[in-house]
Amino acid sequence: MSLTRKRRSTGKVTLADVAQLAGVGTMTVSRALRTPEQVSDKLREKIEAAVQELGYMPNLAASALASASSWTIAMVVPNLSEAGCSEMFAGLQQVLQPCRVSDHAGRIPASS
Repeated sequence: MSLTRKRRSTGKVTLADVAQLAGVGTMTVSRALRTPEQVSDKLREKIEAAVQELGYMPNLAASALASASSWTIAMVVPNLSEAGCSEMFAGLQQVLQPCRVSDHAGRIPASS
């Protein structure tokens, strides 16, 4: 019996895909994306080119599970359809995405 894990084909670009294209290991890709100062400029540029070519987007949920911590901001409002709420949430998402912070919106009904 083989002990290797089978990966489900989701069609999403993975860290392993980036590593393969860049000709480096997955840990090197992870290090280049998380702490770029620990990787040489030449290697980081090679990895960034692979990220761009493949359209890699980090999976924040998987990252949070793997590290047992997450950077998450929640927006809780009485009514998401209230004036300005959807625009505010869209703006929040736009600002948080480059910072690798996930966001959640929730609704708590107002007390009667």
